[in-house]
Amino acid sequence: MNKIRKLSRNGKIAVASLCIIVLVMAIGIYGITNNNPSTTQSVATDTQPQTNGTSSAKATSDYTTKVDSISKNANNALNDSYTVLEKYANGAIDQDDAVSKLQKDKASLNNALTEIQSLTPPQNLQNFHNLLISGFQDLNQALTLEINGLQNNNADDLQSAADLTDSAISKFKQAKQETNQTV
Repeated sequence: MNKIRKLSRNGKIAVASLCIIVLVMAIGIYGITNNNPSTTQSVATDTQPQTNGTSSAKATSDYTTKVDSISKNANNALNDSYTVLEKYANGAIDQDDAVSKLQKDKASLNNALTEIQSLTPPQNLQNFHNLLISGFQDLNQALTLEINGLQNNNADDLQSAADLTDSAISKFKQAKQETNQTV
């Protein structure tokens, strides 16, 4: 059982890092959108139609606002899962309680994944979007493995969960780099 508690503790450190990365990433692309001079909006008049640049800027702004909101919800679930794993690793909660709480967090994360998948990104953020989805899929699978590992006292599942969490972090970092390249 000590090995199980130790592995779940290692996984939660990566999840905590991911929470920060997701939030910073979402705020970062929102900031890029709002500070980019090319997104300056023009006002349509009776004699002058609205420009395509404005439409594109609005689409980007709408997309990043939605990603920001979804990421914050996912971040809340991940923060909670971190807390649950911390309490479990320290013996403050039992296995059944930890599993039950992690299942609720997984449902929230799954909702975030579904919401992200339903978005249509602007063309310039398509690579970012694909990486974001892939990262959320890795996290979703990691939480499934974390739950299975705790339920079955399976250290291999917990190690696989930690590896998938690392993969998700890598994808989120790459997605952040994608946003830097679109500026």
